[in-house]
Amino acid sequence: MSGITYSTSCWYKVNANPTVAWTDFSILVGTGQNNTAQLSIASVANLSNSSFAVLTNTFTVPVNGIYYMAIKGTSNGTSGSQYHYWDDFSITIPCTPTLNTPNVTISVNSASLCAGSVLTATAAGADTYTWNTGATSATFTDAPSLTTILTVGGTNTLTGCNRTTSLSIQVYPSPQLLVTAGTQSVCLGSGTILNAMGAATYT
Repeated sequence: MSGITYSTSCWYKVNANPTVAWTDFSILVGTGQNNTAQLSIASVANLSNSSFAVLTNTFTVPVNGIYYMAIKGTSNGTSGSQYHYWDDFSITIPCTPTLNTPNVTISVNSASLCAGSVLTATAAGADTYTWNTGATSATFTDAPSLTTILTVGGTNTLTGCNRTTSLSIQVYPSPQLLVTAGTQSVCLGSGTILNAMGAATYT
């Protein structure tokens, strides 16, 4: 499938015969099973290792479709050539930081707000999301009462790879207001003194 970076690997070795008889060992991929439809994606020349070594590389395909993998070994035909062994051929979809993994980001309307204020958080860069708040949409709103850390995991549905990112939200406590009056019962036209406490400024 296009849009995915694949990783392929295969272990190989020759026996202890010192004569270099295997001039090429390759992994190929193509749209057909004949030589002309196959392209080399990993190769090593002049095999001489008597202990297993790994041949590996990454590759992509240009369009969606059916592709065939092939293993090729080329001998120079030397009499008494050493044996060529290969094993553990694999194709994987790696989820490394640079391959197939979404770059998930979080944006918010404010990274610092008062308790009870509305926080709007939006995740981007992936196909599906899961927040530590329980939300599963790209955007959600909340009214946090305490300083918190937002964490979201984003998944690339094509590859199954995911990444998690976090953002700290500073929540300041709202003032606890108290109002007192010189008297709570006055005659019409009379006044009283009101005192507010608990904040820095008042309206």
